[in-house]
Amino acid sequence: MTTLYRAHPEEGVKAIAGVTSWTTSKEHALKYAAGRFHGFGGPNLYVAEVDPAGLLDLRPHDGYPVIRDELLALGICDLDNYAQGRGYLHELFREAAEVVRAHGYAWLAFCDERPVSDDDEWLYLGADPVPVRACKP
Repeated sequence: MTTLYRAHPEEGVKAIAGVTSWTTSKEHALKYAAGRFHGFGGPNLYVAEVDPAGLLDLRPHDGYPVIRDELLALGICDLDNYAQGRGYLHELFREAAEVVRAHGYAWLAFCDERPVSDDDEWLYLGADPVPVRACKP
């Protein structure tokens, strides 16, 4: 199991539905909970334990060329040639959610704002809500 964190606008929820962004770093999630990134996240911090079996890992690692080629095969994009002016990667991945789900993935992991930041972001693309519990800062 992998522990993920999310800053969220609603208080007292038991599950979070929809295409949502998560992180493996509690410290990074706290930046969103504190309002550092206006318009994203929210004041409530949640934690989830998820099974990474449905993860398409797009973070740089030894297998990255294989993953890049897999994205190309899925018809999503070539991350090495993705124009920064097109917006954040998570916007692109949201657009590709149906294609990714059709290939059996529920999660995408990538480095948010790479090369500026290497913070892990996990984008949930699954259909079922993610069970969560409140997390103290």
